[in-house]
Amino acid sequence: MPGGTRSPAGGRKNIPPDPAAKTKSIEVDIERVCVSHGDPRVGGGVWVGTVGVVTTVVIPIVRRSPSSANSVDMFEAIQKRLAWLARFMILIAGGSGFYMLYFIDGWSRYSEPQYWWSHLMTFVWALFMFVFLVAEPVFLHRLFAKYVQIKLAKTFVFVQVLHLFKLTLSLVAVGAAVANNNIGFRADTGEDRR
Repeated sequence: MPGGTRSPAGGRKNIPPDPAAKTKSIEVDIERVCVSHGDPRVGGGVWVGTVGVVTTVVIPIVRRSPSSANSVDMFEAIQKRLAWLARFMILIAGGSGFYMLYFIDGWSRYSEPQYWWSHLMTFVWALFMFVFLVAEPVFLHRLFAKYVQIKLAKTFVFVQVLHLFKLTLSLVAVGAAVANNNIGFRADTGEDRR
């Protein structure tokens, strides 16, 4: 019962409401927003998953294959298919994430240091937006095509290192957000949520 509980005699005790009730209400609202308007965790998971597949599966296979135009063509065909999926998911994750911030009025988190993971997630999203929607179509694809003709092995090592950096940064951001939202220390109440 909001605002108190029933006493054994049936009347209301004058017990103040649970201080975590507001937080629980916000968590329920976030879940409702995620279900009804798209979940940024799903979009982010798919886009980070595509980076993970390219980094840990596709590039190592191409690097181990004999140096030929066929391996480069195979890499570009796979990358092209996954890039469109990643671009779409970046837009979904960003749109639903910003909508969720708007819905819960969470903009103040950007001014509070205990929500550092929000800054990191936004930075990772902006980095991916730039790479997938601006840099790759405008100049990265041309640079790759140029250097893969000159130094095939070194180009793929460089591409794998860049992908590994993006994957690591993404996993740190997602892990920090999950840890702070699920098992982390509640900065607003000083309580451990475990």
